[in-house]
Amino acid sequence: MKDIPIHELLEANDLGQLHSAIKNVFKVLCRIRSYDAYEQNNYSLNRAIDLAERVARDFDNRLKKVVSERPIMQIPYAEHEALQFEINKIEDQWKASI
Repeated sequence: MKDIPIHELLEANDLGQLHSAIKNVFKVLCRIRSYDAYEQNNYSLNRAIDLAERVARDFDNRLKKVVSERPIMQIPYAEHEALQFEINKIEDQWKASI
């Protein structure tokens, strides 16, 4: 699946880019769900699960890196709330996409 924009996910520098990358990755992964895509691409369920696990691992690593760049205990409370809101938005997108 050369058309999966995994580089967007791996190069995301902020939460907005990460959110956008997740949307784009799942757009491509949704094609795998359809029966026609399985037949056409010969993409087995085991390979799809393995791919989803790898995307989840890359997402988790990138989210940790993006969030850890900010000293959580030293930012103002309003900024912390905004950060938490963005993280929740990304998490909701992830859950909706699965």
